[in-house]
Amino acid sequence: MVEYSGKYLGILMLMHEFATFVEVSLFVNLFLGGASTIWVFLVKYFFVYISAVIVSALMPRFRVEDGVKFYWKWPLILAFVQGLITLGLRFLR
Repeated sequence: MVEYSGKYLGILMLMHEFATFVEVSLFVNLFLGGASTIWVFLVKYFFVYISAVIVSALMPRFRVEDGVKFYWKWPLILAFVQGLITLGLRFLR
């Protein structure tokens, strides 16, 4: 077992924060429409990051079976509703 301390722990923490920054930035750019200025991007980034921190604080032990139950319920229902809306809009043309 390797114990991380000193510079190795610092590098590990820096790598984790960099990965978090990249993941949240990609989420903001891909799913929230990006940003026209850096300030708009930072506001969107802040709200996404804070919401992720709040979720991880409220559910610290989110197990795989809890995730499977959640994703079979709400996102699946929303996907079917979105599919029906898309079909409905397509037939209205």
